[in-house]
Amino acid sequence: MLNIIGVIFSFILVVYLLYRKVNLGLSMLIGSFTIGIMGNGQFMKRLINIIRTFINGLTEPVTIELVLLVSFVSILAYTMEKTGMIKNLIKSIQNLVSSLRLNLLIIPSLIGVLPIPGGAVFSAPIIKPIGKDLKMSRDRLVSINLFYRHLWYFVFPYFPSLIVASSLSGISIASIAKLHLPIVLIMLIVGKLYFFRGVKEPEIETGNNISFYEKIKEFLYAFSPLLIIVGLPIFLPVNFLFSLVIGLIYVIIINKNKFKMNMIIKGFNIQLAFGVFGIMIFRTFLENSEGIYIITNGLIESGMSPIFLAIGIPFLTGMITGNQTGAIGISYPLLIPIISQMNEFYYWHIILYSASFFGYYLSPFHLCNILTLEYYKSNIMKMYKEMYIPISASILGIVFLIIFYFNL
Repeated sequence: MLNIIGVIFSFILVVYLLYRKVNLGLSMLIGSFTIGIMGNGQFMKRLINIIRTFINGLTEPVTIELVLLVSFVSILAYTMEKTGMIKNLIKSIQNLVSSLRLNLLIIPSLIGVLPIPGGAVFSAPIIKPIGKDLKMSRDRLVSINLFYRHLWYFVFPYFPSLIVASSLSGISIASIAKLHLPIVLIMLIVGKLYFFRGVKEPEIETGNNISFYEKIKEFLYAFSPLLIIVGLPIFLPVNFLFSLVIGLIYVIIINKNKFKMNMIIKGFNIQLAFGVFGIMIFRTFLENSEGIYIITNGLIESGMSPIFLAIGIPFLTGMITGNQTGAIGISYPLLIPIISQMNEFYYWHIILYSASFFGYYLSPFHLCNILTLEYYKSNIMKMYKEMYIPISASILGIVFLIIFYFNL
């Protein structure tokens, strides 16, 4: 009985700690040790199990790979920012694409694929003058900036949330991205129909006297690191970690006059790496706890609808914590044992991931929301008012997609 209480209490404790802005990794470790301390058996036996489980989680190859992966992503994003590559990329897009409306879509999207914490604040100042030219309200710009930054969380292979979801579910990142691709298309269509309705496109000059060939060349050069990183695993039998390291080396070489070694140190996001480490330790403790199996079997036998659990738990944890990676780390170990017994496990995964995404996306504790609202001097109620139609339409589209998948 104590191990069941330990699992339940650990979940509540982790959510509370994240709500109180305690570091993700520390919250997960506290939750992990709570499970171990409240296990069955004598104290010395439990202590030995805690040490053994911690070491197993720490040395597991997938844990090491995940920590390295998110660490190199952070270093790459920081290096591209400090060497001016992100700024050049944005400039090349503006030279290449004459449509201001497309610029409002592309700029937050490209900055969004670099998982910089609170990164929406980087694109907010850039799209502000574009929104002014299009006569858009600041509340509309808040929504556009957040919407187009985050929809790529469903498919871009280097987001920590997608990486962790793949590891915890056992589904490859490529398979998840393939399943999620229609969701991105749905959201792009919804965004186009809602955000740009009635918006007229003014005439603008781009690129001065630069030829189209030069514009393409400029864009490909600025975008080349991301092409290398994403393209290598597609065309060669290498994993994402290897291509990421190659991409980082490439950025350093082409920016050798601007690059400084301290960019590697400053770019290393220890909190993010520690957070992924904590999630994997938490997963290991759950897998070694009898409590989790008793709880999942109890939920199944209770007759509670699996769809209610698959939507409710990830959404609430995402909303409360404002952290999708944390929401996945909390909800997946609890729910995967349940949905793995269902038919079409892959499609059930879409429900879990989508629920965690929308909970995180709408959370008042979401850092991107806080920083974007602060920059535009808006408030969260205005954001919700502007968001409810595109988000509701996107969710409805996902529901129809899931129904379609299940009927294939």
